[in-house]
Amino acid sequence: MKSGFSLLELIIATLIASLVSTLLMTSLYQSGKYQVIVDTIVDMSMRVNIVSVLLEKDLIGAFIPVQAKMRDQKKEEMQSAEKEPLVAKKSLKESSQESDEGGEIAKKNKPAPKPIEKIFYSTNKDKHLDVFTFITNNPRAAYVSSDTGVVKPHVVRVQYAVKPEEGYEKKDSFTLFRQEGTELDMGNFKNVREYEVLSGIKDITVMFTARLEKKENNTPAGEPSGKKEEEKKTPQKKQAPQKKEYEYKTMAEWVSEQKEQKDSKAAEFPRIPYFVEIKLSLWNKEHTQYQDFVLSYEIPTNTAPVKIVKEKKQKKAKAVKKQSDEKNQQGQQQEANRQVAHVVVKEEREQNLVDRLNGILSTAARALNQG
Repeated sequence: MKSGFSLLELIIATLIASLVSTLLMTSLYQSGKYQVIVDTIVDMSMRVNIVSVLLEKDLIGAFIPVQAKMRDQKKEEMQSAEKEPLVAKKSLKESSQESDEGGEIAKKNKPAPKPIEKIFYSTNKDKHLDVFTFITNNPRAAYVSSDTGVVKPHVVRVQYAVKPEEGYEKKDSFTLFRQEGTELDMGNFKNVREYEVLSGIKDITVMFTARLEKKENNTPAGEPSGKKEEEKKTPQKKQAPQKKEYEYKTMAEWVSEQKEQKDSKAAEFPRIPYFVEIKLSLWNKEHTQYQDFVLSYEIPTNTAPVKIVKEKKQKKAKAVKKQSDEKNQQGQQQEANRQVAHVVVKEEREQNLVDRLNGILSTAARALNQG
């Protein structure tokens, strides 16, 4: 009798082998699928992380340069000139005419510097970001040696622009470009080399938040103005300084040069936002799926009006001057005390010397008398 496997045994073995191969193929397919998902997430996260670090470094250095503050100084001079009386205006005009006669030639030869505008500016196009530019003191690092590299200034203008991505005209796909140049004026910011920062963008939007200080209403609603005048006449105790309250306004576009407000009591609108939020939607490598990201940045800027800052500086200068005057007075008093002590010691020494001479003379006289 020949040995071998029966038909039933072969069927059972084939069934078991097919089950095992099915399980192996399923696990292999799942592992490959998860590997693609992980690679896509890691790739998107790395791309967003590079842009996030770059934007954070640029935005944290955003500031108002001195050339841009000239615009605010001219406004303050105009406002102060309007408030002055006519007599003061006439005297100012006469003195200015005399000074202008001597400086007309110099003014003709030397044009007045133009104040910088659009220090923080952003516009949209087709419901997404188009141009985003500002002035910062955190430029990209430049490595300089004796052979290569050029030293760059630390104040530059940075501009981000969103353009359609080449090769994906049918789908919504854009590329973010960055430019950096030493020309601070927006009108002259041309012919600056741009480089790609992020590609495969489905959508990008930016929201800006402005922080405005609430101004207190001295007369509450329903209270007559006469009552307020009576309260002013009566002496009141000093109240504790109240905590400042702020209100926040959100907008999709930002212009640093806001229109002049008709309401003088309204809070001064800041030229740099307090908070910037960027929403990104990125395609994967195959442009089949996309993922949303949110980048948030708080700009460390002083939103207080320029007048308050000047008052603080003046108070600080007065305090420093007072301390120096006190130190000078103390030094003068100490020097006077030293001189008085020196005179007293000198007189005591002279008196001792006179006493010694008198003793010697008296001793000599006695010796002569005895001899």
